[in-house]
Amino acid sequence: MAETEIKAEPFRFFDNREKYLLFVMTTSEKAEVAARIGREIGLIVPRPPALRLFDAGTGNGMVLSAVLREMHRRLPTVPFFVVGKEVSMEDTRLTLATLPDRLAEHPQSIVVLTNMFYAEAPTLFPRSPEFHDKVKWVDVPLKGNTSHEFFQQIHELDDHLTQGWQTASSKKTGNPVYVTPSVMVLYREDHAFALNDLIPRPTGGPQPFEYDLVLAAQPYPSKGDALRAELALTRPQTRWQRFASRPAVIKPSDSGR
Repeated sequence: MAETEIKAEPFRFFDNREKYLLFVMTTSEKAEVAARIGREIGLIVPRPPALRLFDAGTGNGMVLSAVLREMHRRLPTVPFFVVGKEVSMEDTRLTLATLPDRLAEHPQSIVVLTNMFYAEAPTLFPRSPEFHDKVKWVDVPLKGNTSHEFFQQIHELDDHLTQGWQTASSKKTGNPVYVTPSVMVLYREDHAFALNDLIPRPTGGPQPFEYDLVLAAQPYPSKGDALRAELALTRPQTRWQRFASRPAVIKPSDSGR
């Protein structure tokens, strides 16, 4: 009887969340991505009234936090307007946990988190008419001037996160999609007057912000799904290009290259 060969499946960090978390927590992937994006910042000439950044998938916030540190080093007096898209409640919670230090070091910062789709998040408005009047908008002016005070107040946002970041499975792909489109706007109350014209507010329509930098860092498999992943990244990127002066698309692969 011929022996049946059982080939061990290769470790593919993109297959599921557990493998991906193991990969990013035991390698320098996040640091390398942040360092590569950091080199782009030196090429940006910000336009008043702020440097605007869109992160197309914050994940656990490690890359965004590192990029914000580099932005502060290079542009310590320029206001920052940051929009981050993340559908995962857990990752959004982790991203929020990175913000107290950033807001303490760079007071003139506005950080907006949303669970909307890639095509919706840059303008903070859902495309489907079904959701136009269902956006959950949370304005968070943080009191105090220390990272500890900000941490305590951000920790108390858990109820808003639990309500706004519920997900369901897409009938087409099975991927998680939002139940309620949500937006959370964080900034320091003691700088609200100076930032008044930059703080986004619900307008009942899309807001075409002109971003200076767009981050799109997504893992993809090196074989069968590479083309599909390429299209998934570049199609929305084409739409963002009309209001982004410098896009940064980072695509880590499992191929070792």
